[in-house]
Amino acid sequence: MRNTTSQIKSIKGFTLIEVLIASVILFLFLAIASQAFNQSATASRKAERAAKIAGLLPLLTENIRNKIVAAKQISDQGDSGSFFDLNYQWEATLLERLGPPKRLSVEIEDDTRDRFNLWQVNVIIREGLYQRRWQYEEITWHR
Repeated sequence: MRNTTSQIKSIKGFTLIEVLIASVILFLFLAIASQAFNQSATASRKAERAAKIAGLLPLLTENIRNKIVAAKQISDQGDSGSFFDLNYQWEATLLERLGPPKRLSVEIEDDTRDRFNLWQVNVIIREGLYQRRWQYEEITWHR
């Protein structure tokens, strides 16, 4: 009998408290790593969406300018549509009718007065629940 008790005492292993402490440390590490991964994934999605919208904006502003010129209106205009998987809406408000710059007015005939229109354009781009707004000025010329 003495031999068995000495064998039990000589077996080395982890105590329950050591296993619990190691488990707590492991779970804390996993929680921190999971949080860091979620934050980096969210930042990556935001950066991807911003890049997509930034790439779309030059095409969209050119499209808006062409629609303003083609309409040949001197009143407020607007439209909406979708480009790729982004929805957009724009409104153009006429701010001012302008003549040619003073330094050019000598060389250009008098019938060119107020042929330039200055527009304020407001653009809203949406992707799901995300939306971004821009405002810029556009100048057009009409005959």
